[in-house]
Amino acid sequence: MPGAAGGRRLTCPGRRLPAGSLQGVDTYALYRRLAAAPGGRRVFSVLFARKAPYFRTVRPHVRDVRPHRAEVVVPKRRSVENHIGTVHAIAVCNGLEAAMGLLAEATTPRGHRWIPKGMEVAYLAKSTTDLLCVAATDPEDWQVGPAGDVPVRVSAVRTDGTVVVDGVITIYVSERPAR
Repeated sequence: MPGAAGGRRLTCPGRRLPAGSLQGVDTYALYRRLAAAPGGRRVFSVLFARKAPYFRTVRPHVRDVRPHRAEVVVPKRRSVENHIGTVHAIAVCNGLEAAMGLLAEATTPRGHRWIPKGMEVAYLAKSTTDLLCVAATDPEDWQVGPAGDVPVRVSAVRTDGTVVVDGVITIYVSERPAR
């Protein structure tokens, strides 16, 4: 069954990408290339949600990606609301994990890999608007030697500046096995 692109091939400068398949693509390099073009962040957001299909449920809009920081907007819409009309807690966590994943892709040293290990969050206020999900680390957090845990601070912020969720996602960073 063809993906949202109808089986067409998506392109980025210098490389053709099969629709729905971004295996082996350097996510951060792709972001930098696309973000420099008009509408590139929008295209990247769609590709990113295709690479990790569970992110499609929140339709993340990638706002910024760089080492030690990533920002993703989760739009408030009916499909992510709970019974009281606020953004559902799990949808918020999905947005936070998307931001954390982009940060990890931009920050993990060459020759290493990462995997989420745990998430601890506090719900501080109602999620009544679109949410800016932010993930951040300090460079010294990445001094893990060949392997170790890296705490990624995450927060979700309403459009009025109120922090609605605050927490930490711990990722485990290790050397890639030799092939």
